[in-house]
Amino acid sequence: MKNKITFSPKNIAELQNKILDYKSQKVVFVAGCTDLFLKTEKLKNADIIINLSEISELNKIFSNENYVYIGSVISMNKIIQNQKIIKNFPILIQALRTIGSVQIRNRATLGGNLANASPAGDSIPPLMVLEAEILAQNLFDDSSKKIPIIKFFLEPGKTLLKDDEFIQHIEIPILKEKNISYYFRKVGQRDSLTISKTSLAGICKYNGKIKWIKLAAGSIAPTVLRLSETEKFLLNKKINNSNIEKAKSILKSEISPISDIRSNIKYRKEVTGNLLEEFLLSQIS
Repeated sequence: MKNKITFSPKNIAELQNKILDYKSQKVVFVAGCTDLFLKTEKLKNADIIINLSEISELNKIFSNENYVYIGSVISMNKIIQNQKIIKNFPILIQALRTIGSVQIRNRATLGGNLANASPAGDSIPPLMVLEAEILAQNLFDDSSKKIPIIKFFLEPGKTLLKDDEFIQHIEIPILKEKNISYYFRKVGQRDSLTISKTSLAGICKYNGKIKWIKLAAGSIAPTVLRLSETEKFLLNKKINNSNIEKAKSILKSEISPISDIRSNIKYRKEVTGNLLEEFLLSQIS
């Protein structure tokens, strides 16, 4: 492996000052490094490795009346323990608790989980139903752009981020309505320390009929998928056996899982449908 230039800046200004002379170089960003050894080919081809984990601007959780902003390099355990997240986004905490072990979560970052763009990324389905947005910043100037999470993932391992961009914050709108139901369930060989075979996240407002519902599933397509057709069918419907079965059928037509070492197509379709049934029945239990 060729010699690398490595930076561990303390803030974005320091990063930009150091990088100005290397515009033509191939850059790779790292943070928690829990997946570092899975990226050896990417690291081998890099000229510069930039460790984002010490940048002060990326290590904050802050909020205003309408949004919570999660810095991209904050560890998952710090997110789980943050009162703003506990109060506003219990579904995200449910999902993050299933990722790795306590030791992994002390290092792993939300920004890294998103940038990896795995269809099995456990933080992604809840962020998708929460309609989060990704704030991406250019390495060489102060320009930034906001990307809705539903558009962020292109294929396994690939996002809309350009080579000279990194995730600064994840922006999540605060839901103001009361009596909202949240659901996240991951199915794997174990509850944690495993890659999911399928997962489902849901948010629902139910008062005799489904006022609104948002659904997203993981490990069932090349990217985490928002189940828009299933949502459309369920809107303004009563929860009964007939509507549940129809919704499960629509869901199975929306997803396109593969068979691999962890599971097969039939299992993933059946179990994802069963997760939807479990979520819907929880509204009337």
